[in-house]
Amino acid sequence: DEYLPKPLTPGSDEKLQNYLRGKRTMMAPALLLLRKTGMRIGELMDLELECLVHISDENYLLKVPLGKLHTERVLPVDPETVSIIKQIAESRPLSLLNPKNYRGRQYLLTSKYSRRPSYSGLRIALGRMALQGGIQEPVSPHMLRHTYATELLRSGMNLVVLKELRGHNDISMTLRYTGLVQPDIKKAYDAAIESS
Repeated sequence: DEYLPKPLTPGSDEKLQNYLRGKRTMMAPALLLLRKTGMRIGELMDLELECLVHISDENYLLKVPLGKLHTERVLPVDPETVSIIKQIAESRPLSLLNPKNYRGRQYLLTSKYSRRPSYSGLRIALGRMALQGGIQEPVSPHMLRHTYATELLRSGMNLVVLKELRGHNDISMTLRYTGLVQPDIKKAYDAAIESS
């Protein structure tokens, strides 16, 4: 059995993003960064302090560390996402070595006790903030990843490009999202039939 990914509804997504933008905690911008980039939660936890790559003027890329599929990738990021990353970096209390490589690299996310947030801590914070933001449905970190992909696909992004942004090894993983945008596909089909 294959189940369709479960993104947030557009209304719930907007509520959550607005709520997270207004919160002044370490977790809120971290969760907003998760939503704005579609990263896996482990990739977020392993982001290094120097994860932004400046290209030109206001153009940046986000270097996503090795993740679940053992691939490193870079993502284009918008100015709001750059601002979120800079906000997190500026509010970091102390340096913390990255134990995966022992080369003195530092994590982007650390607590006031120089600890990294845990998966369960991020998950619990997301659930709590979603409820506080007025969202009644359960929200998980992976739903933010699905919401990101669905938003891009609905905006007309090419599936091959979406595959690369998601870090999928196989296009069949990305094709699952087409099931979520069937109403959009039907509208495009109807428009094409009308114009012919």
